[in-house]
Amino acid sequence: EEFGKTLPTMAALRDSGLTIYEKGVLYALMTRARPVYEQGWTCWPSVRTLALDVGAAPSKITSVLASLESMGLLLRESGGPRRSNNYVIDYMAIQALPPHPSRHDGEARSIRRG
Repeated sequence: EEFGKTLPTMAALRDSGLTIYEKGVLYALMTRARPVYEQGWTCWPSVRTLALDVGAAPSKITSVLASLESMGLLLRESGGPRRSNNYVIDYMAIQALPPHPSRHDGEARSIRRG
């Protein structure tokens, strides 16, 4: 049942107006997450691991995590000193993201080759 929630969430994330870093961090978290709550998944990678996954500096990842949390897409639970935070991803909030204006019709655009 949880797998059925993953695919629409990934599509909503792909079609959203989030930045490439926000999408990258959410994708990295979602690939590690396990369902725990009725509305989300949880995982606990370090900022360093996320930085390696996304190809960004740890400081960028920290600011992106704060941004995602402020949007209500992610909840950070402190892991304490020398421990990674626990992240709870709210798939319902991701599915509710408005689509990017250039994808208003929800259809993939073909690339003209020429």
